[in-house]
Amino acid sequence: MHGIDPAILGSSRVEGFSYTLNRRNRKEDPDQKRSNTSYQRSPKTGEESLIQRIEQLEHELAYTRQEVEFLKKIQEAGMEEQKVWESKRLRK
Repeated sequence: MHGIDPAILGSSRVEGFSYTLNRRNRKEDPDQKRSNTSYQRSPKTGEESLIQRIEQLEHELAYTRQEVEFLKKIQEAGMEEQKVWESKRLRK
C-alpha cells in the first residue's frame, strides 16, 4: 500500500480501507456487477468538473496531511526505540 508495509498499519486498518472502497463502489453502482473492464463516465460540464476536481484535491490534501502525521509518529517511535536501545547498551 503506497510503499508502506501492511503489517505496520495493522490488519484492522487494511480491512477498514478495503471495506470503505467496497462500500463506495456499491454506492456508485449498486446493481451492476464489477468486472475487470473499465468504464467511462459521461462528460461533465466545465463547472461540474471544476467542482469535482476541487473536491478531489481537498481530499488528497487531507489524506496527505494524515499521511505526514502518521509518518511523524512512526519516526518518533523509531527514535524512542533507538534511545531505549542506546541506554541498554551503555549500561553493559
